[in-house]
Amino acid sequence: MVWQTVDGYSVVSTIDTMGQAQPTTKVVSTGGAWLTNFIETPLLWLVPITGIVMPLVAAFLLGIKNKSTSVKTTALLTSSLTITSVILTAGIAMFPFVMPSSSQPNHSLLMWDTVSSEGTLGLMLMVVGVFTPIILGYTIWCYKKMWRTVTIEEIEQNNHTAY
Repeated sequence: MVWQTVDGYSVVSTIDTMGQAQPTTKVVSTGGAWLTNFIETPLLWLVPITGIVMPLVAAFLLGIKNKSTSVKTTALLTSSLTITSVILTAGIAMFPFVMPSSSQPNHSLLMWDTVSSEGTLGLMLMVVGVFTPIILGYTIWCYKKMWRTVTIEEIEQNNHTAY
């Protein structure tokens, strides 16, 4: 079977995946194929197939007259899988390219060109570990304080402070 592929780029030089990012030092040739990852690993075809099947399942579930909570939840999950599958399909098809350059293919951004250093990622992990619980706690506290019904009498009694 002869595969029809979409013309794209391919990296000709070796890539140091553990080294410092240097986006302009690689050698990229045109005439490669974007879909080679699907050809080399046929199991990856399940991702675009999921992106085609899941919206059909979601449409079927939404067409059911008696919509229970489980049907609604399943429809939500299938539509979420649709979006995820479409994005993953594009990522798998283009991998390792994140942002190909049409003017200078050697300057295209690869997956390894777009990450930060190990020190930066470690620092950001600590920042996220500290500030995420603070933000979540504050958000929960705000919802707890404001989750009530506001009555007309309350607004009339506090007409200068209610807003």
